[in-house]
Amino acid sequence: MTARAGYVAEAAAAQLAAALASRFPGLPDHEIQSAARAQVADLRETGWRISAPVSALADRPRARKTDRA
Repeated sequence: MTARAGYVAEAAAAQLAAALASRFPGLPDHEIQSAARAQVADLRETGWRISAPVSALADRPRARKTDRA
């Protein structure tokens, strides 16, 4: 995966890592994270789009401009 794959792809990798950790409890965390990220990268390389509806994503706080009088 690239340095920044996006919020949804990162969430997918986290979910895959959690599933792997529960199935293979003896594996070190860094190996689980690496395997999950590799799975996400493989999916993206083969043409899968990892996305979610915009309504499912949390809004980031926006900087608001103050009124100048």
